[in-house]
Amino acid sequence: MSLRQDLLKTFHKRRQKGVFIKILLWVGILGIVSAMATLLFYVPSLRVSKVNIFGLDKNDEKQLRAEILEIIAGKKWLIVPRDHVFFLSQKDIEEFLAGKYRFSDFAVERKFSSAIDVSITERKTWAIWCPSDLEAKLPSGSLASCLLLDKEGLAFEKSVISSGSAVLKILDAREEDFLRKNILPPEHFGKISQMIENIPKIIESDIVKVYIKKGGETYYLYPKKGFYLIIDAQTDIEKAIENFSLALRSGEIKKKSDTLEYIDLRFQDKVFYKFK
Repeated sequence: MSLRQDLLKTFHKRRQKGVFIKILLWVGILGIVSAMATLLFYVPSLRVSKVNIFGLDKNDEKQLRAEILEIIAGKKWLIVPRDHVFFLSQKDIEEFLAGKYRFSDFAVERKFSSAIDVSITERKTWAIWCPSDLEAKLPSGSLASCLLLDKEGLAFEKSVISSGSAVLKILDAREEDFLRKNILPPEHFGKISQMIENIPKIIESDIVKVYIKKGGETYYLYPKKGFYLIIDAQTDIEKAIENFSLALRSGEIKKKSDTLEYIDLRFQDKVFYKFK
């Protein structure tokens, strides 16, 4: 073997050895990076393991906690855990809660290091809304297309028919789906709620049922006993309450109140009524 060949052979060996050392070096670097990533991404103390929920009963709390833990499960970018405190998407949780129409308000707060607090304010049921023909079709307590309403008239959740008068019942002749919507414009619904608040002060009897006619602008209000009242979307409620109070003191109505069928309060300067 010539000197030149010997030198070339030695050079190739050294080159191969250098490549091997570089590979080992890169493998070592990758190993260190992987170990650091594991420490950073997967150390238990840096991952959310506890969801504290305030404002719900135990059953609803348990269900909501499971749903939130499901949202933050899995990985981002194929490697980063979604429940890592540095990469946790509070926005995803808030968007999920915003879709829960049963909640009127909520707050999400991170607690260092492995917990988040979720505070919930639930909507309070002010009335039960049902299609007007539903009671004739289904027995009391049957699952049906009734809805729970809050005090602003938002239908936030499905319900069942309620045969009692403990909760105000609103029967509606319109054939529409109001789930997650207001059943009436706020200014119209406000007229109904004003009447429901003020009429019992005059007659000492709660309004237990409201009937909305098909056009959506005429409303019948039924106390527990006796006559019913008629208002509409244009009624001046303050004037209507004043007229109603005066009408009850009038001679004819006062004498024959037991046979009174309804009082129509839709007109500012006149009160119409009918006996049975």
